[in-house]
Amino acid sequence: MLDPRTPLPPSGIAGFADVDAAADPAAYIAFLDAFQRGLAPMIGSGIDLLRLQPGAAVLDVGCGHGAVFELLAARTGAAGHITGLDSSRALLDEARRRCAQRSLRATLHEGDAQRLPFDDAAFDATRADRVLIFLHEPGAALREMVRGEDEIEFRESVRKAWDSITGRKTLVACAEVLGVHPKTARKRLASIGLWPVRA
Repeated sequence: MLDPRTPLPPSGIAGFADVDAAADPAAYIAFLDAFQRGLAPMIGSGIDLLRLQPGAAVLDVGCGHGAVFELLAARTGAAGHITGLDSSRALLDEARRRCAQRSLRATLHEGDAQRLPFDDAAFDATRADRVLIFLHEPGAALREMVRGEDEIEFRESVRKAWDSITGRKTLVACAEVLGVHPKTARKRLASIGLWPVRA
């Protein structure tokens, strides 16, 4: 579990919407490292949902500093390929440094999740973890991620630390993509563990 004493970056969680504008991007990297350590079982179970096979090509939307690249590489093997996309140049620079340090092969792109620069069905699987909550058009990003993909996994937190309005925004985006009412979307997402079930 994430240690509640983990210090937030100076601009708070909202600063993740534009890490490159932060006075200290390293504070965001440190927070992401603590976050990954604290929530490793949940992150791993999310990646398991992708059912990655050796040789798979996987896209990590909002990849940040490449925190999950090792987990993805372990599942896709030497013949697999990881592609990461993030809007932050600072986080991508750190991802490149870590990939080189750990001999991980990944292709990294600076870009917008709402307008992915890839062909339809370019990947066997796509994932995003706490990305939609920072976007102006989360529905557009979801539509981009599902273009011809076999497997897609995303997680968004809508409890306590996150504004409930942001949670509703994400839910409405999911409902639009699924073509259902938001309540139906919430039930479907909860049934596969991608949305918290509220009492």
